Parts: sequence; structure tokens; C-alpha cells
Amino acid sequence: MVVPVSKRAVWLAAVALVAVAGYGLYQGWQRGTADADVAASADGLLPTTSPVAAKNASALVEPAPPILTEAQIRSIARQEAQAALTRPASDASAPKPAATGSTPPNPTPAPTPTPSPAPATPTAPPPPLY
Repeated sequence: MVVPVSKRAVWLAAVALVAVAGYGLYQGWQRGTADADVAASADGLLPTTSPVAAKNASALVEPAPPILTEAQIRSIARQEAQAALTRPASDASAPKPAATGSTPPNPTPAPTPTPSPAPATPTAPPPPLY
């Protein structure tokens, strides 16, 4: 089934499409010029330099890390170990670390009960286990 459309509606739709396309073109041009203005301005994000200054620039060099002696390394390790073993006063309820040289207790697993044969006669049920 073909629905007839008047010529006036077709022309009106064409004018609307051209107007929306023109508005989109204007918005794109406006944003493009705004981006170009930021890049060309002296207030941009990157400072302007001359080619000579750019060629003569040198890389940033970080200073070498300090070289530690064995005594300094041992001292740092000792301080870290003491800090790990001592607890703040606010953790008084926390368990104390084991003393050095002692071995931690080896917990043994609980013995598993062996199944017993079912009684032949009915008996009172066992008390509930909590």
C-alpha cells in the first residue's frame, strides 16, 4: 500500500534536513577553530620554544641512589625485624609473637570416632551435641 505524500511535505523535509546539516557544519567549524586557537595561543599547555633551544636541550638526569654498606644494610634489617616483633600498646589483647629459638606447637588433628554397629534393640536417643 502506497501512501501519497504531498510535494509541500517533501520540500519541507528537504529544507529541514539542509538546515540541520548546516547547523552541524557550523558547530564542527566552531569547535575546530577553538582547538586551533588553544594550540596557537601563548597561553597553551605547552611552552613555545625555538628550534635552537630544542636542539640544545639535555635530558633530565636523576642522581644515582646512595650506595649502602653491609653494616648499614644489617642495621636497617635489624630495625625492621625489631619493628615487626614489637607490637604497639593498643594491641595488648593481640597474641604475643613466639620467642626466637622456640618451635611453634604442632596441633594434632582430633581423633575421628570409629563407627559402632547399630544396636539391635531400640534405645533412648543420645543427647544432642552442641
